[in-house]
Amino acid sequence: MMKINPPAYHFSARHSSAEPLQDQNLCSEAWRSLRAVFPDAIAAVLMPDHLHLIVTTIPPELARLRLRRILSAMERQPGQTPGWQLGTSPRVVDDLEHLRRQVRYVHLNPCRARLASDPLAWRWSTHWDWLSVTAPAWGRPQQWAARLGFHTRERFHEYVSSDPTCVVSGSRPPEYGLPDGRVGLAEIQAAAARALRLAPGAKLSPLARRWSAHAARRWTDYRPAQIGRGLGLDDSAGQRLLLKPGPGRDAWEALRAQILDPRLRALG
Repeated sequence: MMKINPPAYHFSARHSSAEPLQDQNLCSEAWRSLRAVFPDAIAAVLMPDHLHLIVTTIPPELARLRLRRILSAMERQPGQTPGWQLGTSPRVVDDLEHLRRQVRYVHLNPCRARLASDPLAWRWSTHWDWLSVTAPAWGRPQQWAARLGFHTRERFHEYVSSDPTCVVSGSRPPEYGLPDGRVGLAEIQAAAARALRLAPGAKLSPLARRWSAHAARRWTDYRPAQIGRGLGLDDSAGQRLLLKPGPGRDAWEALRAQILDPRLRALG
């Protein structure tokens, strides 16, 4: 069995008395913190009352300390209560076959908890990163996929989704093609928000607004001034927005998937 050096470590944490991560805004804050502190993480998922995180390239003692700080910060958020508890010790993952199973386990958590019918239908999971339906991706999922023997995203999704809680034979992968016909501006804004993993109902970030403007120019018949007004800007601000750089290749791919795939659109 091919070894991983340094090994990966699978951390878990659970809240003892509540489901704090039902709060989508807290999920958004937690996700940003985890990404910032563990930029090279391999896999992660946020569940209503617990989380999983697989990391490498960092000593486990230091990773545990950093994760404990994130959990403590979550407890200090308004309306939250203490109760986050880290697992006694992380699971050591030191070979590629074991890592394959651990990544699959993490990404299937929402399905096995009957909270989602497909791993794609859960916003707070790195399954989105491994399938390029969010941008920029967290970590280096394409490199890890290749190391684990998955040379296409479609094959990886088939491996993860081939489970009785989803579809035993594997569910279909995301669609990455071009939209068939014109797309509404509201739909484009929602796709940009999901592609950037904004919390549902959150105000569009400047980057999401810029992506929306460029996508609207490509996929609608609106003029720049109309696009600006649709984004809550005045005519000149809309025109200036389109002079700024548009989405990169990965972002365009994520936007197309977010518009085309009904499992993603259903998340609002």
